[in-house]
Amino acid sequence: MALGLPDYLCSANGVELGSVLTNVDFEPDAIISAAPGSCDANSKLHEFTARMLGIPQFLLEKPGDNARGHETYVTYFKALVGELEEWLGEKLDEDYLRMMLERCNKASDLFYELMEMRGHRPSPCPNLFTLFAYAARFTMWGTEEAITMMQVMVDVVRERLEKGEYPSPDGEIARCFWTYTYYYWDWVRFFNNMEEKGITFVGDLLGSLIMQRYDTTDMDTMFDGLARNCQDYCMTRQMGAESMSAQWIDDLIHWTTRLDADAAIFCGHHACKQTWSVFSMTRNELMKRKKIPTLMLQGDAWLKTMTPMSAIEDQIDEFVRNVVVKRKTGKA
Repeated sequence: MALGLPDYLCSANGVELGSVLTNVDFEPDAIISAAPGSCDANSKLHEFTARMLGIPQFLLEKPGDNARGHETYVTYFKALVGELEEWLGEKLDEDYLRMMLERCNKASDLFYELMEMRGHRPSPCPNLFTLFAYAARFTMWGTEEAITMMQVMVDVVRERLEKGEYPSPDGEIARCFWTYTYYYWDWVRFFNNMEEKGITFVGDLLGSLIMQRYDTTDMDTMFDGLARNCQDYCMTRQMGAESMSAQWIDDLIHWTTRLDADAAIFCGHHACKQTWSVFSMTRNELMKRKKIPTLMLQGDAWLKTMTPMSAIEDQIDEFVRNVVVKRKTGKA
């Protein structure tokens, strides 16, 4: 804030910006931004950091979501790789890239197996696993550790499915899909407490990634797959679409149907002004098309001092008891 940045910027960016500028976590040599336009705060802070530290910034622009747009995106993607190769002074190793993408394919297969099992009632997938799965997707894909982690979760969930295990003595009373993101603090208490009350978090939009398998035949097919998944990445896909509201609504309809959700929750992250701008449309369309009520929360996804977890839990409990359960029993 002393540098002139407003206090209403995304706390996720703010926390990491402090780490970068003080070299507490790491000292970046460059910034690569593959999603300018899907998050304005991200884009401006990337530019600010690059200027502040005097390091290069590499941009991957996103054109329209159509066949011609994808061809253009692949061209941009290859150009980005060329710029990075020139800057680093070395070529991208084809065999190593192929090995990484084959690992991605294995992990993705397990990711979708886990997601399919989430669709069962009651869900055999612990609430925490929905978070762990896409945490691995964001940070570990392409590594053997990601495959191991996903396999362990799939094995646990498959065993719970076969045994019909669910932690709440009253069974599963609500299946909630988060229309954007979760709150990322106090994980164990928040996720486990909800499940013990019979409230399942079947997933959230950022964790419901639409990933295509990679064709590892040659560099062209691998670049095409990388570009396609990058262009279709969560948040870039919705917030960077030609129509944010239309794409977001279509994706919410798809995932709430696929995961058999009977309620939705909007995180209401205070910094995401663009999501707030179309929230009412997404909530109305979910009710109109799927008869799914949506709870609107307000808080900070990464900063617990804004809205206490106890207040968030109380609002979810009240929503489930007075709206979701009564609708299911015909008493609403």
